Amino acid sequence: HTPRPMKRKAGAATVKKKAKAKAKRDVRLTKNGQNTPTGNGCLSTLKSGKACPRPRMSELIPYCKTCSKKGDPSLKAVQHPRFGKILIATRKLPKPYYVAWWGKQLPKSKLPKKRLEWALQTT
Repeated sequence: HTPRPMKRKAGAATVKKKAKAKAKRDVRLTKNGQNTPTGNGCLSTLKSGKACPRPRMSELIPYCKTCSKKGDPSLKAVQHPRFGKILIATRKLPKPYYVAWWGKQLPKSKLPKKRLEWALQTT
Protein backbone atom coordinates (compact mmCIF):
# COMPACT_ATOMS: atom_id res chain seq x y z
CA HIS A 1 0.00 0.00 0.00
CA THR A 2 1.50 3.34 -1.11
CA PRO A 3 0.54 6.52 0.72
CA ARG A 4 -1.35 9.12 -1.30
CA PRO A 5 0.10 12.60 -1.51
CA MET A 6 -1.78 15.06 0.68
CA LYS A 7 -3.90 17.66 -1.07
CA ARG A 8 -2.94 21.20 -0.20
CA LYS A 9 -5.60 23.70 0.70
CA ALA A 10 -5.62 26.94 -1.25
CA GLY A 11 -3.82 29.58 0.75
CA ALA A 12 -4.73 33.25 0.96
CA ALA A 13 -2.22 34.11 -1.78
CA THR A 14 -3.80 31.58 -4.16
CA VAL A 15 -7.28 32.93 -3.46
CA LYS A 16 -6.11 36.50 -4.12
CA LYS A 17 -4.47 35.45 -7.40
CA LYS A 18 -7.68 33.75 -8.54
CA ALA A 19 -9.77 36.81 -7.61
CA LYS A 20 -7.34 39.09 -9.46
CA ALA A 21 -7.47 36.88 -12.56
CA LYS A 22 -11.29 36.86 -12.44
CA ALA A 23 -11.42 40.65 -12.09
CA LYS A 24 -9.11 40.98 -15.09
CA ARG A 25 -11.43 38.79 -17.17
CA ASP A 26 -14.52 40.72 -16.07
CA VAL A 27 -13.23 44.12 -17.26
CA ARG A 28 -15.84 45.86 -19.39
CA LEU A 29 -15.13 49.13 -21.15
CA THR A 30 -17.43 51.73 -22.66
CA LYS A 31 -17.12 52.49 -26.38
CA ASN A 32 -14.75 55.33 -25.38
CA GLY A 33 -12.44 53.03 -23.41
CA GLN A 34 -13.53 53.95 -19.85
CA ASN A 35 -14.38 51.26 -17.31
CA THR A 36 -18.15 50.90 -16.99
CA PRO A 37 -19.89 52.47 -13.97
CA THR A 38 -21.19 49.04 -12.91
CA GLY A 39 -17.97 47.11 -13.54
CA ASN A 40 -15.03 46.11 -11.34
CA GLY A 41 -12.45 48.57 -12.68
CA CYS A 42 -11.59 52.06 -11.49
CA LEU A 43 -13.81 54.70 -13.14
CA SER A 44 -10.90 57.10 -13.80
CA THR A 45 -8.96 57.43 -17.01
CA LEU A 46 -5.32 58.31 -17.42
CA LYS A 47 -4.26 61.53 -19.18
CA SER A 48 -3.62 59.40 -22.27
CA GLY A 49 -7.32 58.46 -22.30
CA LYS A 50 -6.82 54.81 -21.34
CA ALA A 51 -8.85 53.35 -18.49
CA CYS A 52 -7.15 53.14 -15.10
CA PRO A 53 -5.90 49.54 -14.90
CA ARG A 54 -6.45 49.11 -11.14
CA PRO A 55 -9.50 47.50 -9.50
CA ARG A 56 -11.99 49.45 -7.39
CA MET A 57 -11.46 49.86 -3.67
CA SER A 58 -14.83 48.27 -3.01
CA GLU A 59 -18.21 47.71 -4.64
CA LEU A 60 -19.42 51.01 -3.20
CA ILE A 61 -16.47 53.20 -4.24
CA PRO A 62 -15.90 53.29 -8.02
CA TYR A 63 -12.25 54.37 -7.76
CA CYS A 64 -9.01 52.54 -6.93
CA LYS A 65 -7.00 53.57 -3.84
CA THR A 66 -4.70 55.85 -5.84
CA CYS A 67 -7.47 57.68 -7.71
CA SER A 68 -9.52 57.98 -4.51
CA LYS A 69 -6.63 59.84 -2.86
CA LYS A 70 -5.30 61.88 -5.80
CA GLY A 71 -8.40 62.18 -7.99
CA ASP A 72 -9.14 61.27 -11.59
CA PRO A 73 -6.03 62.15 -13.66
CA SER A 74 -8.30 63.48 -16.44
CA LEU A 75 -9.87 66.03 -14.07
CA LYS A 76 -8.42 68.72 -11.85
CA ALA A 77 -9.78 71.02 -9.15
CA VAL A 78 -8.62 74.63 -9.66
CA GLN A 79 -9.40 77.95 -8.05
CA HIS A 80 -11.74 80.17 -10.07
CA PRO A 81 -11.39 83.92 -9.37
CA ARG A 82 -15.13 84.43 -8.95
CA PHE A 83 -16.68 81.04 -8.08
CA GLY A 84 -14.13 79.36 -5.82
CA LYS A 85 -13.01 75.79 -6.55
CA ILE A 86 -14.16 74.34 -9.85
CA LEU A 87 -13.50 71.08 -11.69
CA ILE A 88 -11.85 71.21 -15.12
CA ALA A 89 -10.79 68.58 -17.64
CA THR A 90 -7.05 68.08 -18.20
CA ARG A 91 -7.75 66.62 -21.67
CA LYS A 92 -10.59 66.50 -24.17
CA LEU A 93 -13.18 64.18 -22.62
CA PRO A 94 -15.37 61.93 -24.77
CA LYS A 95 -19.13 62.07 -24.45
CA PRO A 96 -20.36 60.46 -22.20
CA TYR A 97 -17.64 60.58 -19.54
CA TYR A 98 -18.59 59.03 -16.20
CA VAL A 99 -17.60 60.67 -12.91
CA ALA A 100 -18.65 59.69 -9.41
CA TRP A 101 -19.73 62.52 -7.13
CA TRP A 102 -19.84 62.25 -3.40
CA GLY A 103 -20.38 64.54 -0.52
CA LYS A 104 -22.96 65.57 1.99
CA GLN A 105 -26.51 64.83 0.91
CA LEU A 106 -29.24 67.20 2.02
CA PRO A 107 -32.94 67.50 1.28
CA LYS A 108 -33.64 70.43 -1.01
CA SER A 109 -35.59 72.16 1.78
CA LYS A 110 -32.45 72.32 4.00
CA LEU A 111 -30.21 73.80 1.27
CA PRO A 112 -29.84 77.61 1.32
CA LYS A 113 -31.42 79.20 -1.80
CA LYS A 114 -28.12 80.76 -2.90
CA ARG A 115 -26.58 77.23 -3.05
CA LEU A 116 -29.32 75.73 -5.26
CA GLU A 117 -27.60 77.01 -8.42
CA TRP A 118 -24.62 74.71 -7.76
CA ALA A 119 -26.47 71.75 -6.26
CA LEU A 120 -26.71 68.38 -7.94
CA GLN A 121 -30.11 66.73 -7.89
CA THR A 122 -30.71 63.00 -7.98
CA THR A 123 -33.92 61.14 -8.60
